[in-house]
Amino acid sequence: MIERAPTLFRRTALTLTGAFALLLSVVFGALAYYVTVPLGHQATEDLAALMVLSAQTWAELPPATRADFERELKQRHGLIVQTAHAPLPEQTSFLPYHVLLEQELSERIGSTIAVRTTHDPEFYWADIPVGGHTLRVGFARDRVGVQLPYALATIFAALFVIVIATALLLARRLTHPLTQLAQAAQAVGRGQA
Repeated sequence: MIERAPTLFRRTALTLTGAFALLLSVVFGALAYYVTVPLGHQATEDLAALMVLSAQTWAELPPATRADFERELKQRHGLIVQTAHAPLPEQTSFLPYHVLLEQELSERIGSTIAVRTTHDPEFYWADIPVGGHTLRVGFARDRVGVQLPYALATIFAALFVIVIATALLLARRLTHPLTQLAQAAQAVGRGQA
């Protein structure tokens, strides 16, 4: 018996969509694993090293020169260094970059360091114990720059929509002639042609 066109179309569309979706998943999985994660690790290593070095340098400077160092650090690197007078609040961000930064800072210092926000959610802060001081080192949220996971998710979503549309179009083009052939064969079988 000849298969009905909507079922053939549906099966063809699902097969094409599934194949394209699997391909997209493999490509984006590899991209995330081999590009995004290493870039995130490298960026957090660089920022953590700069934060710790800045705190150590501040602690070693004579008090009279610290204000100049703070200005230079803010102007050139976008970092703010100040003495911490109270613990940081419990507000935090669960973005992958900040988790990686906490891990890297904790490794470099040898104790748990938390990256938090305060009353201004556009700034992130970490209290770094160094040289008998607890220094609060902060940076603006826009210093993090591109949010690769969000960029990849947006690209993946857009490509997935394109893939589904392409699969439906291809399924239609593949099944339309078969539908016409099936209708002609049924007409011949009924003696109408």
